[in-house]
Amino acid sequence: MAKLFIERKAGENKYLHRDFFVSGDIGISFVGENYGDEGVKEYLACYAESFYKPLAQAVIEKGLIELKNYFTDIYKKEEWEQYLHA
Repeated sequence: MAKLFIERKAGENKYLHRDFFVSGDIGISFVGENYGDEGVKEYLACYAESFYKPLAQAVIEKGLIELKNYFTDIYKKEEWEQYLHA
């Protein structure tokens, strides 16, 4: 039987992020169970600082328009543009 193959790039797929939330929940649970509330606070602070560092730098260099662009992009990817009023 012949097999059909489709070649796609990640950028061609619809943006979905369910795995991000599931793995984040598992990770935070692990930290909480092994290092307590203070460990969770430290983990989240480090994660947020690292994740948002490029955005924070862009805001410093270019202004609040970068924040608007960031949220506009998120709402477009989530297909919730109708709820964004910026």
